[in-house]
Amino acid sequence: MPHRVNIAEYYYEPEPVFKSIVYGLGDENDRQSSLKCDVTGWTIHTLEPLWDLTEHINVLANQLLMDRHGCVEVCEMWGAVYRKGDYAVIHQHPDPNYVQSFCYYLDCCDQCAPLIFPEPHRPWMPPANVVVPTIGKLVFFNSTDLHYVPPHTCDHDRVIISGNIQRS
Repeated sequence: MPHRVNIAEYYYEPEPVFKSIVYGLGDENDRQSSLKCDVTGWTIHTLEPLWDLTEHINVLANQLLMDRHGCVEVCEMWGAVYRKGDYAVIHQHPDPNYVQSFCYYLDCCDQCAPLIFPEPHRPWMPPANVVVPTIGKLVFFNSTDLHYVPPHTCDHDRVIISGNIQRS
């Protein structure tokens, strides 16, 4: 039986300041995380210019998860800039407090490296799900689902904001 990955997709028009914040903070993790690209710190949801975005994500997450998890909220949020050759190794967000994770595309094209959810028990099979980047796309997925980003091949940057959601 193929592994089922439940993806919820929404659209939210990115404000130019979102991308400016991600670039402005730069690489605060020295490429020491699963993301082998420039990654901000984990708490950008506490920055005032991102409060409306964080609240929008909280509202959508509660609509999506209330029946199963009760009230939820963003507990971590970071930005990432993938340049040509950058990637994310296969990983998951296994903290038992996390109920969902998300990825929000600020700058990309449909040829940018996708977000891939492999078949965990049969990695030679086609992926369980592939999310093609689109500016403004906001995707939610289970935090324990394995995922990765293959090497970015475009000449322009792929800029995202991602995060984790926990019960509040």
